[in-house]
Amino acid sequence: MALRIVVLKRALRGATGGPDCVQASGSTFPLGETTVTCTASDAAHNTGSSSFKVTVSDTIKPTISAAISAGTPGSKGWYTGPVTVHFTCADTGSGIATCPIDQVLSSEGSSASTAQASTDNAGNTSGPSNVISVNIDSVKPAVAVTGVTNGASYFVGIVPAAGNACTDETSHVASSTGTTTGGDANGVGSLTYTAVCSDLAGNISKAAAQYTVNKRGSSIASSNVIQTFGFTAALRAVLSDTSAPASAQLGGKKG
Repeated sequence: MALRIVVLKRALRGATGGPDCVQASGSTFPLGETTVTCTASDAAHNTGSSSFKVTVSDTIKPTISAAISAGTPGSKGWYTGPVTVHFTCADTGSGIATCPIDQVLSSEGSSASTAQASTDNAGNTSGPSNVISVNIDSVKPAVAVTGVTNGASYFVGIVPAAGNACTDETSHVASSTGTTTGGDANGVGSLTYTAVCSDLAGNISKAAAQYTVNKRGSSIASSNVIQTFGFTAALRAVLSDTSAPASAQLGGKKG
């Protein structure tokens, strides 16, 4: 509390003893108004008293500080969602009158709280609070499978290379990987390519494409191969019939 030391030196006229006060000389007084009563006596044992008031004012400013009270930390110092900033106010004298409400930071990228102040019951105002700065990325990166097409069919030896395209506009891409599963030892059968992309904030996205790889000479009912590569009818015959020379399958003549 904000206190003032007061030394009492007031005496009563004609007194031979005292004065004796309820609050002794040199007493420490609390904040606010205090009535002091003193008594004294003369040689004839007459007594008298007098009162006066002591007022102690609060002149000390309150304090305020800001800190993160809620938020989901990601990686590399990023947050992956809104961040709550809480203000703590204190006053050792008259007590806190006003303290700012919490601030919620939600803007993507760099975001910062605004400096605030508190007041006490005596009307004193604190200095500005500290400012909290954070980086927020709540959006997962965009990822897509490239090369192969989901649901498509291909022949062995002419399967496009599977890959992934990964982008992130806020914290940027940290890693981009892809794995192929399924099929037999020769890469024939049903396969799935899975692309995984992560950003610096720790957000992760996945995309997958399932496709079929057929042996040359097998019959393919789906038209996806034709659509993907633009095969002509003659080339389709070559790929589906390996028992005859290529020149005969394409209608060529031997020289």
